[in-house]
Amino acid sequence: QHVPLHWLLQETVAPLLIPLLVALTVPFVLTYGVLPLVGVPPHLVDDIHCLAYLCGGLLYVLAAAVNQARSLLPVLHNSIRDERYMIGKKLSNYDHEKKKLA
Repeated sequence: QHVPLHWLLQETVAPLLIPLLVALTVPFVLTYGVLPLVGVPPHLVDDIHCLAYLCGGLLYVLAAAVNQARSLLPVLHNSIRDERYMIGKKLSNYDHEKKKLA
């Protein structure tokens, strides 16, 4: 009945909120904090801010796709190699007795 608040915050709420907060604050800080210091005009900063979240989301999706591809490509390579060279399978048309006699 009694759930410890510290455990609830540390194990369930924080792992969900931290990536969401980072995803929201990084584009905001970059557009409104860094770009004016570099000398970008204010009207351009507003336009970049509108696109910053879209680009951040696309970057996240691209990173997830690359990560997925990096984990699946070795499996695909091994599967193709094993099928092509029949690793671990007995040959049905090879006679071991003829090889020993020759």
